Amino acid sequence: MSYPLICLLQQKAIPVQQSCRVLEVSRSGFYEAKSRLANQ
Repeated sequence: MSYPLICLLQQKAIPVQQSCRVLEVSRSGFYEAKSRLANQ
């Protein structure tokens, strides 16, 4: 999935918005997946 890659890129100072645009995924979907993983 693209979301773990976006997290990695975010740690390397690449904005989430830019990563999502390049990978063609929604920012809202990224943040939702991130919150679901945090709640597990």
